[in-house]
Amino acid sequence: MKINQKKVDQIVDVMIADSGIKHRKALSEMAGIKPSTFHAAIKNESLRLVDFLRMAELLGYDVTITKREVDQ
Repeated sequence: MKINQKKVDQIVDVMIADSGIKHRKALSEMAGIKPSTFHAAIKNESLRLVDFLRMAELLGYDVTITKREVDQ
């Protein structure tokens, strides 16, 4: 999934849906983040990278960063 133009909540919701988890609260609990803290981070688009990576790992995702080709 390419995430360049997507919002954090969209990305997290797709990952949750694909994993079979029922809702964000369950994911936050799996990741050891208080549900209220997780909700605020999603709403404000301020989810820490370390938390995103932990959630991706828990849900069976790999996160890859690829340098773009630059046309000259």
